[in-house]
Amino acid sequence: MNIKSNQRSNPRQLAVHLVSDENESIKFTDSRSIASQNVIGALAEMEALIKGSRAQKPLYHVQYSPQPNQP
Repeated sequence: MNIKSNQRSNPRQLAVHLVSDENESIKFTDSRSIASQNVIGALAEMEALIKGSRAQKPLYHVQYSPQPNQP
């Protein structure tokens, strides 16, 4: 199992990366105070919220890759 995480800015860039063909699959699991139920919409809402803050890196991105033989 491989788990990586990092803080980041630029929700639009993250959205483009997540839905690219480079990724085998993505799963949108949880959101609080976000109406959209898809990755692109949720990150667009987050971008609007971020503009009203002073946060430098307001997003926390977790990448989880199980071993090929694990569910």
